[in-house]
Amino acid sequence: MAQYMNILSQCIPNVDATNHMTNVDAALVISVGETVKAGATFRVCKMITPKSKGCESIILQVRMLAVEGEHQCKGYGSLLVHGLKAILSTLASPVPGFKLMHVQSDNNAVDFWANQRFVASSRADELTRMLAACHASGNEVYTGVVSMVYTSSS
Repeated sequence: MAQYMNILSQCIPNVDATNHMTNVDAALVISVGETVKAGATFRVCKMITPKSKGCESIILQVRMLAVEGEHQCKGYGSLLVHGLKAILSTLASPVPGFKLMHVQSDNNAVDFWANQRFVASSRADELTRMLAACHASGNEVYTGVVSMVYTSSS
């Protein structure tokens, strides 16, 4: 994890990587040999949202995603998101409610997330506020970001 934390610190200089790691459920990393090239940290929670009609929604929050500079734009980020979608599908398969992924995207990454079928909307903003209110520990509402949501069709 030290290699991923180093990448995270390089890609997102203002993040306290050590503190960040205490507020996640898991990490998914891509390594070539013994060298980590990219990684994502996430949390999974269950929540009843206004749109879920009383059914519990499974929400996979992408807390951070970082790809080492020289390996950006080579598909590593897309591969991570594909892996996160597979995790969401596996976790949510027995649950009848919505299956959502949520991210607070930096402005320079909005196109990347949109290419992964994430949508910026008032619903995403609402979900950001709900997650912060219901699960306050480690669920900061960042400024200067775009809240985006992916809804799984499975």
